[in-house]
Amino acid sequence: MRSRPLPKVAASFLLLSAGFFVIGLLPSWHSVVLGALIANYGAGMILPTLVTWAITTLPAAQRGTGTGLWMAASFLGQFLSSLVVLVLRHLTGSLSGAVLVYPVACALSALITTASLLAGVRRAAACAV
Repeated sequence: MRSRPLPKVAASFLLLSAGFFVIGLLPSWHSVVLGALIANYGAGMILPTLVTWAITTLPAAQRGTGTGLWMAASFLGQFLSSLVVLVLRHLTGSLSGAVLVYPVACALSALITTASLLAGVRRAAACAV
């Protein structure tokens, strides 16, 4: 039986959101370490889930290319994330404000993923009838 990736993705986005909230709201270095642990646990769950989900949809002959493109996009995103924080810092007026945009984005992603999961469950139930 195959596992469904959407519940893992939603849970991962929620952990990322929680970790970034802790980092953005609490000023001490202790809270930054705690928030980083929470967020990185979520990132550690989401990355292999998304890679596996994306790669298994490709034909076997295209999986190497798909993996390479995924990794290139991942590293580009890591580079661009720093630039996004700089822009957000300018727009929000503080680094904490900039960091607090990330949990909102992660929470929205979790909601979208959950809505997609629920729509799939409803669709499956309708097909079973």
